[in-house]
Amino acid sequence: MLIDYLKREDVLAALKTETKYIQCNNKQFSRFLVEFQEDYTFLLPRILENTTVQVLVFNGQFDLRCGVLGTNEWLRFLPWSGRPSFNYAKQRVLYNENNTTMGTFKSHKNLIQARMVSILNF
Repeated sequence: MLIDYLKREDVLAALKTETKYIQCNNKQFSRFLVEFQEDYTFLLPRILENTTVQVLVFNGQFDLRCGVLGTNEWLRFLPWSGRPSFNYAKQRVLYNENNTTMGTFKSHKNLIQARMVSILNF
């Protein structure tokens, strides 16, 4: 359901991207299998600064491993030039086709943070 939602044209427009959501690129995923538990978050500032890659960081409202508060703090202190504008970006609401709230998001340049309601990731 979330995957279908993230592929919708109106959601892509709201997130300011034309790139279709891909849950897992198997070719890229397999490159990380050797070091599956390694931390690659240190790469994000370079990706944000030096590419036009759209980065979507999302949490479910009830995530267990890294909850919304942890992600908020991580992004709040992420060392990149867009940090001040991202931190003060306005939260916007995401709605589904029935006008039901699906979550909120904020964005600046090529970083988007989404928080989905009633979702749990392990």
